[in-house]
Amino acid sequence: MQPEIEYVLAYFRTLYRIPDDIKIGYGTTGCKINVAACDLSYFEMMVPPPVSRMIRKVWQNKQIPFLFDATDSPPVFSINDGKAFIHYDILASAFFFLSGWQEQVYMRRHSALRFPYEESLQKKLAITRTPVVNYYFDILNTAIRAVTRFTPKNRLWDNRKAAVCLTHDIDLLGSGWKEGGFHEIKNGRVFNAFKLLARKAAGRDVWFNLAEILALEKKHNVRSTFFFLPRKGRSPKPVIENLPAQMNKMAADRFSNADYDIRAAKLRRVLRNIREAGSEIGLHGSVGSHLLPANLREDLQRLGVPAKGVRFHILYYDIAKSPALIADAGLQYDATLGFAEEPGFRNGIAFPFPPYNFSQKQAYPIVEIPLTAMDTTFRVYQKTPPEKVAAQILNLFDEVQKFNGLLTILWHNNYFSLYKFAGWREVYEDLLVELQRRGAQFLTGGEVYKSYS
Repeated sequence: MQPEIEYVLAYFRTLYRIPDDIKIGYGTTGCKINVAACDLSYFEMMVPPPVSRMIRKVWQNKQIPFLFDATDSPPVFSINDGKAFIHYDILASAFFFLSGWQEQVYMRRHSALRFPYEESLQKKLAITRTPVVNYYFDILNTAIRAVTRFTPKNRLWDNRKAAVCLTHDIDLLGSGWKEGGFHEIKNGRVFNAFKLLARKAAGRDVWFNLAEILALEKKHNVRSTFFFLPRKGRSPKPVIENLPAQMNKMAADRFSNADYDIRAAKLRRVLRNIREAGSEIGLHGSVGSHLLPANLREDLQRLGVPAKGVRFHILYYDIAKSPALIADAGLQYDATLGFAEEPGFRNGIAFPFPPYNFSQKQAYPIVEIPLTAMDTTFRVYQKTPPEKVAAQILNLFDEVQKFNGLLTILWHNNYFSLYKFAGWREVYEDLLVELQRRGAQFLTGGEVYKSYS
């Protein structure tokens, strides 16, 4: 069987503990479960599939795309002589999304710091908020149940209920007086700006609020993962010089790292408090570290505490290069893969999964925890008022809950501030209340990794 299909089936079997004696055939008719096969030479062509030729079929009341099939006349699956036949190549379609195939094709042709949402098939098909790979797997599970005595169950978190992973990227801790103050002046609240300045002069910036976040989460009996940037200010010149030339100016001029020193005494106290609260500390990889192994290793050294996982700053990521760097650095998981511009399922899956190694044609020995929803997506990219955000995230949770899957939320610490970000703290707290009411369980990134590994 082709390595692309082996990768998908190995992941599927791991998720649902499918016994070895349940044979799943690809392009066969003699197995208990048989999946139609397309011509996999497509994946060597490096040409995006034409959207106009894609077939959509309804499954669980959702229009689901099948990328490589020639006709839409057969049913999704049928049973004949005790055998199940899935009439569309759900495994090749699953590989396309799960592996990030379109991203590695794009990155081969362009010098980019991250894969642009505008280029994605998810945008072109308007399916970003649908975890299509989960639906493909549901078709396969339905076929298994129909012709065997085995009932597949998600083995993650004991198949009990959907999980939520709360995360915070800590980019800025000392800029609330400036950004919040400017916002207050702009809106005619000059006195508030002076209050922020006075607070800063006393050594208490309004964005240095991690104790408040811990207290809020303790109130709701949840824990989270805090990703800290180990570098302050602009990236060092050697970092920029080692990036591809087209990236240099963008990385140097537009994006800085932290405005705090991770090695300062007050930061060390904060790190201790987070760990004592039962929450987790992760690495927020600095600009360029997703491409430069020496810088990623130095980031880990600067962090100064053990970290299991990383999320790269500005969601920079190269699917053909970054996973190897993560594995070589001794990290266990990444939490970068989400679209900045749109909430949803960048790899089509509402579960942790192993990234695909295109050069070795097998899974990497790390786990990806996909990012589902981020505050900046709604506020900056989509201009959504705070009061309309929770409903969108809860709609995503409805999709996740169908499969007892995983929803990962990113809420930056500055979004808990009353200044410039009024209303966003309330969105976060309301979400915690409603997700708990709907039966969600809350896991840190490390706990998600442990559940999968």
